[in-house]
Amino acid sequence: KATVSVLNWCPAVTTMSELKLIKAMWGVPALADPAARPAMLARVVCEGHVGVRISATQWRDAGVMADLKAAGLAFVAQIHTTAHVDDGAAGFQYMTEWGVDEHLKDLRAKG
Repeated sequence: KATVSVLNWCPAVTTMSELKLIKAMWGVPALADPAARPAMLARVVCEGHVGVRISATQWRDAGVMADLKAAGLAFVAQIHTTAHVDDGAAGFQYMTEWGVDEHLKDLRAKG
């Protein structure tokens, strides 16, 4: 392990951070297609990504999480507080409230 000191004011670092690429998959139609999804996720892996960031409208689709696991990809949730997904992507309502209290309440409700 290398020891690095930055500008003589940071404590010595004995480990280095590792950069990991996460592919943003917001609104990618092939993610919703079970037949196209495995090949698309294989390309994501070949591009050097270790995970994908997808929205709630996408990760709730049948088979998405299983296909991510099969491809060896990590999952990063894209969450919009005060957004509602009542009927899948067609029922998505973005940022229905602007107050901080409403966003905190919605985040707690999402768990």
